[in-house]
Amino acid sequence: TVCTGPGRAPTLAAGVGYDDSRGDRPVSASTGASLNDYPPDEAGARAGVPAPLAVAALASLGAGSIHAAAAGAHGDPRPAAVAFVALAIAQLGWGALALVRSARPVALVGVAVGGAALAGWVVAKTSGIGVVDGLEESEPAQFADTLAAVLAAVTVVGATVALLSVRTRRS
Repeated sequence: TVCTGPGRAPTLAAGVGYDDSRGDRPVSASTGASLNDYPPDEAGARAGVPAPLAVAALASLGAGSIHAAAAGAHGDPRPAAVAFVALAIAQLGWGALALVRSARPVALVGVAVGGAALAGWVVAKTSGIGVVDGLEESEPAQFADTLAAVLAAVTVVGATVALLSVRTRRS
């Protein structure tokens, strides 16, 4: 469910619906801190995950899934598989966390994780990653790794937009 307030960015929240008997006010079953929290006295106040952060989180979950699958495909040599598993854990873990917690530090970590994944892809495709056995030589871009890189870029952009929307509102 997407909800907005006056002058606020759209947010997504689990358990949000509309109660026809109370007009058009959102009814929320979720509580918790959000980058887009409304003041408690504002009509229709509720907490939720900002839409840009939710998009970033879903993109990270997609990229992490691709990297988890790549770990199996790059099982030999082992260091390459370990690198893919570590990246998958970081992306999947951050994506899940960002869907339930939308504090500034969470968004900052999303920028870092997505940025590291995107930078790693650029290096792997242009010169190879010399410190990881099995990834020392550059490889041509393929569909799955390019999709993971695009999803990492979406993660960076979404988390950055969520951060900037907070800074703009509070300034």
